[in-house]
Amino acid sequence: MKKIPYHKVLRLLMWLQVVTWPNLSFTVNYLSCFAANPGKAHWNAMKHAMAYVKEIINYRITYHHRASLQSVDFVNSDYANNKIIQRPTNRYIFFVGGELVL
Repeated sequence: MKKIPYHKVLRLLMWLQVVTWPNLSFTVNYLSCFAANPGKAHWNAMKHAMAYVKEIINYRITYHHRASLQSVDFVNSDYANNKIIQRPTNRYIFFVGGELVL
């Protein structure tokens, strides 16, 4: 694992999470837990996250001029299932102008 650029890719995912895709937050947070001693399984998970980024890189939000910009928000919290990092898992979904905002 010494030749694997785990930390470099993790920094890239952190930047993408902050600047463009906040839906990467859970993945980046989870992969950060293993930054001190990443294993092969963590690297495979990171490659999976990068494949996801590659798939959604051209996604855009388009608002129509007659659409209402009122937001519709859904929040789900799970306080029992996360045994590894032992804190709640929160999920948020927002719709603005009838379009999903991730």
